[in-house]
Amino acid sequence: MYIHFSLSHQGTRATSCVVAPTPASAPAPASTPPPLNVNVLNPHGAKDAVSRAAQLAMQFATKGGAAKAMPGEPGAEQTKHYEAELEINDFPQHSRWKVTHRDTVNMIGETTGAALITKGVYVPPGKQAPEGERKIYLLIEGPTELSVKHAKQALKQVLEETTEKVMRRDAPAGPGKYSVV
Repeated sequence: MYIHFSLSHQGTRATSCVVAPTPASAPAPASTPPPLNVNVLNPHGAKDAVSRAAQLAMQFATKGGAAKAMPGEPGAEQTKHYEAELEINDFPQHSRWKVTHRDTVNMIGETTGAALITKGVYVPPGKQAPEGERKIYLLIEGPTELSVKHAKQALKQVLEETTEKVMRRDAPAGPGKYSVV
């Protein structure tokens, strides 16, 4: 494996490369890359950066970073993931927007570790979804069943709160301050 990089600091530039061993199953490279140049001009840590890059390249090569098996192939790691769905089509527009907004998605993702994906199409009330389509829903995926459960609870809470706000905002004001006698 051949990795080429450049470092610059306060106008001084150093270029170097790292040669890491390739896995035994990989064919040998046709040409030998230039050797590692640690005699850089920058005295402020460039040598450390070059040696750190060399260490990372060695770790990458020994772990087989580029040569990992694809899912479904022999040798591929099988990791479990959990998922759940939450239909949001029938909630008010502002509630749907709130749970699919970037800030809400990021907050729930950071606190629970689950990923949220919006899928489906909007279907107006009283209509049927087009063939082959589903009403708007959130697909919640996570590494554990508990993370998915917590994400779904948080989403339901946001939906309930925003729906309640929308209902209060759109409700009639009730009796006015003045009355006609």
